[in-house]
Amino acid sequence: EIRQDPEKFRNAWSTSTTARSPVSWRSKYVGLDKIEHDGVIYYFVDNEEYFRREGFYGYGDDAERFSFFCRAVLNLLPAMDFWPDVIHTNDWHSGLVNVLLKLEHQAMSATRRSVTLYTIHKSSSNQASSRRNVMSDVLGLDWKYFNNGDLEFYDAVNFMKGGLIYADYISTVSKTYAKEIQYEYFGEHLTACCAAVRTRCSASSTASTTTSTIRARTRTSTRLRCHDARPQGG
Repeated sequence: EIRQDPEKFRNAWSTSTTARSPVSWRSKYVGLDKIEHDGVIYYFVDNEEYFRREGFYGYGDDAERFSFFCRAVLNLLPAMDFWPDVIHTNDWHSGLVNVLLKLEHQAMSATRRSVTLYTIHKSSSNQASSRRNVMSDVLGLDWKYFNNGDLEFYDAVNFMKGGLIYADYISTVSKTYAKEIQYEYFGEHLTACCAAVRTRCSASSTASTTTSTIRARTRTSTRLRCHDARPQGG
């Protein structure tokens, strides 16, 4: 429909707020745009430096782009017209939302509790394993979250691993895949991590589970440590 009548959507588009969002020691423009369509309000994170490109992925600064997106989503929550009961994140691209919600928004999550549901579509898409200096140059997080194994992956930073460890609940695209990723062949070296969090892992039907059920089945406060076994000779 948007391709058939782009002007209709362009006229309905509006900017709710603009702000600055940190990227480690830097500060970047971020806008919160929205559009209502068929009674549903859709929000968009705006930054042309990061997102006005021909493609979605495959750029040298992908770690910076998607960490910016994840942090901006959380920082802009107070500017939205509602507060989410469930924040649904997917794969490596938004895995840091789970991490940052726990590490940077403790007060917010304590007073207005949002549960994170993390869906793994394809564990082999965890290409945001970035050089270790991403911790200080991009994320601006304490190195202890790298040194304790939460984000460390083969001496690099892995967004999917962080998403798994810090998620309240995890789902996959099927029951079969939920089992497969606990084996080395499918787990992309995150096998130990997937196996460790299996008590929070279910099939894709979880995505339609009611909020109250998700809350009831969510593990609370327990910190999970997960270090992956390295392949022999690797």
